[in-house]
Amino acid sequence: MNMIQIIIIAVCAIVMVGAMIFLFKHKKR
Repeated sequence: MNMIQIIIIAVCAIVMVGAMIFLFKHKKR
């Protein structure tokens, strides 16, 4: 695995988790 691939996967995971939390908080109000 390349360092670039690891960074891309990490960024994607963080973005997905952040979006999930954002949507969950928005729906809850």
